[in-house]
Amino acid sequence: MGKARFLVCVASLALITGCASKDDMQSVARRAYTLEQQQETVARSQARIDERLAFLETETGKKDKRIAALERALAEAERTQASDMQTMRDQVARFGVEIDALRSDFRKVTGEAEEAAHDLEKRQEAINRMEEIISRMDVRLSRLEDFVDVEGGRKPGQAPTSAARTQAPPPAAAPAVVPPGAPVVAPPVVPTVTEQAPPEVPAVPVETAAKSLNEKDLFAKGKEAVEEGKYEDARIYLTEFLSRFGGAKLADNAQYYVGETYFQEKWYERAILEFQTVIEKYPAGDKVPASLLRQAMSFESMEDKENAGLIYRELIKKFPKSSEATQAKKKLEGLK
Repeated sequence: MGKARFLVCVASLALITGCASKDDMQSVARRAYTLEQQQETVARSQARIDERLAFLETETGKKDKRIAALERALAEAERTQASDMQTMRDQVARFGVEIDALRSDFRKVTGEAEEAAHDLEKRQEAINRMEEIISRMDVRLSRLEDFVDVEGGRKPGQAPTSAARTQAPPPAAAPAVVPPGAPVVAPPVVPTVTEQAPPEVPAVPVETAAKSLNEKDLFAKGKEAVEEGKYEDARIYLTEFLSRFGGAKLADNAQYYVGETYFQEKWYERAILEFQTVIEKYPAGDKVPASLLRQAMSFESMEDKENAGLIYRELIKKFPKSSEATQAKKKLEGLK
């Protein structure tokens, strides 16, 4: 799974949906590049571990020779100094202590070698998981291609825009036809109304209203629209907020609520992408645990239990004391 294949998948998604921004594409490209760098780092680490193992094997051979030499010396001492048993015992004791120390060192070196081999195995498993995740991402992108309305740029089942919902005005009533010779009836006299109703003020479009709001009111309007279920309006407010106040303290919250609108609309593929933006762009924000939880729930809703389980476990590992981790544990139990 190379960087090129991953970038092709991302580009395909962007072209099909018609809604991915340049920032989305750059973010996904950076993520692919990071994965490639991690694979290169793992390869370098493996080379260093192999070098370390070779060194340890050399050291082990030296220690074996030293032990053999000591054992030969001990045997020689036993043969040549039979007359002085006490001295022999002292030498034997010293040699025994040294041999024990060498054997302890040998066990330590052996343990380090086994640990290095285990670490190498774990790194290889990590690489395999990366490749597996990328492979599953290809499948999800294909599923997204089938799910997205290519020509209309909206998901199937989405309500048409307000302009499309506007109905034509009813036809004007035809004037009454008077038969020839019939008496003409004067129209009834309508009494003069002294007070007229005020003219109806046309509603200000959401796009126009959003551009006139300040940072605080713009975020509040977006959040309020999410809570009221007005998800299209919410995205207009929140997108305007991110466009004008992308560095604000609540920017990660705004991005999270954008993902939440798609989640509530059951457009899970798009929701996953929006929550991923929170995780990558605001890694120190307080919405990362919630975004991971929503991503996992989105995969679970699409019956992708394997990816859902991976993200639930990642959430529990990274944020073990969070309320989202508690929910993730319960969700994991439900996946079994």
